[in-house]
Amino acid sequence: MKIQIKTWGKIAIALCVFVPTLLSSAYYAQKQGVCLKAGRVLSENELRKAVLANIVNHRIKQTSQYNHEWKQDSVIGINSPAQETNLQKLIEASYNNGKSFEENFGLNKILLNERTQKKYDTLNSDELREPFLAINFDTRRRGYATIFISDHINKIVFSDLKPELKEAAKEKMTWYNELLGYGNHYFDSDSSFRIIRRECCDNRNSDDEDYLHRKKEAYDISLNKHKVTHILAVSNCGDILLSKNGEIASLGNKYNDEDDD
Repeated sequence: MKIQIKTWGKIAIALCVFVPTLLSSAYYAQKQGVCLKAGRVLSENELRKAVLANIVNHRIKQTSQYNHEWKQDSVIGINSPAQETNLQKLIEASYNNGKSFEENFGLNKILLNERTQKKYDTLNSDELREPFLAINFDTRRRGYATIFISDHINKIVFSDLKPELKEAAKEKMTWYNELLGYGNHYFDSDSSFRIIRRECCDNRNSDDEDYLHRKKEAYDISLNKHKVTHILAVSNCGDILLSKNGEIASLGNKYNDEDDD
């Protein structure tokens, strides 16, 4: 019995010495910008590609959860790199051209809900070629589509943030988050998240007056598209800082006060 107590005592002492040393080493490496998963500092291009992939994968995961919990038939589609990514041009070209929403945006569906027997999977950074659009929408009903535009995600310098955003960043950068590699990198989504009415660009060649009225209304609303801009905290490996409820954690609005076109 005494031998067991001595053994456990030695283990406890070893852990008290080893764990703080390990955490301290990891913390130091993270502060130096090292991505521990890769064992090195990522290049700016590698970091950006990882950020884009993680944003899309977060949307895939959320869509899968919503489909399961709310019995939705939501889809995520990504267009090919050869497709137009200027949203205004796409909307204008889509009006009454006889094509479906998916055709107008050149979407390849990558996720459907469980009832369609499609597999939920994630993408790696090499599978996303810029520029691209990633679009969420429900296939069963008319309504809104949420669009992520890759072109508008850019790294920003911490010193360029407005004072209130710097304070917000400092509040989120707990010792634990810094241990996970956050605090060195910030990205501006610069209106990369847009919300449009799907009927603006979905053509059924209908003569129904109610449908045509809704379509014109959706077209006008979508041209004045809702823009959502966030400042994102990103880890050394390109992971996006999430809030407690699993949403992407935004530090606030843009770091300047200029309006987007």
